[in-house]
Amino acid sequence: MATCSKEIKKGKKTSWCDPDEIEPEAGDKLDFGRTFINHVGIADGKGGVYHYSGPLGGGGKSNKVVVEYRHDKIKEVAKGSKVRINNSEDNEMDPHTPEDIIAHAKEMKGTGKNEYNFIWNNCETKANKIRYGVPRSKQAEFWKMVASFFTAIGSLLAAIWAMVVSFFTATGIVLVNVLTFSEMVVAFLTAIGNLLVYVLTFLLVVVAFLRWLYRLLVN
Repeated sequence: MATCSKEIKKGKKTSWCDPDEIEPEAGDKLDFGRTFINHVGIADGKGGVYHYSGPLGGGGKSNKVVVEYRHDKIKEVAKGSKVRINNSEDNEMDPHTPEDIIAHAKEMKGTGKNEYNFIWNNCETKANKIRYGVPRSKQAEFWKMVASFFTAIGSLLAAIWAMVVSFFTATGIVLVNVLTFSEMVVAFLTAIGNLLVYVLTFLLVVVAFLRWLYRLLVN
């Protein structure tokens, strides 16, 4: 049970635990396991958590419920999912004292009604603002990177397709106008050269993305 208890050093995170096993101290940041994006809150040290959510502990925006900064029991927010203490960002930012964190969390209760924004104002940005004074969300940063990654892939595929169409169009013109063989070779090699440039750019983007993802998941 040590991995789930408050015997955790600064800058570390515990294993995923059952809500009944977790023993966070006041001011610890908690992650609640969800399918794609973890819900994040601040432990009160008494079995409760301050978090930005709808009434049932969900992290997303809803038109039927009021999303606001709340105080609920850890077990109720978990809704059967696993929980972990995650103070790993202490390695990058200096946390406030537990007293200041809890005082700030109490002041936040009931605020932010339906001001949820996936990137700029979510459960993680709220938790980090309270613990560190910095409204940061690594999860949102990750999904922004994923979106940029697939946008780059789409642009690359579109460019390759346009280049292929252009090449075969040029080839058609070559046949119609009976251009020399050397001109056809030049056109083909130019197309191949452009293709290699796009492929190399794509590979560099993939490598950069994977390195960033590795640092994110390991830390």
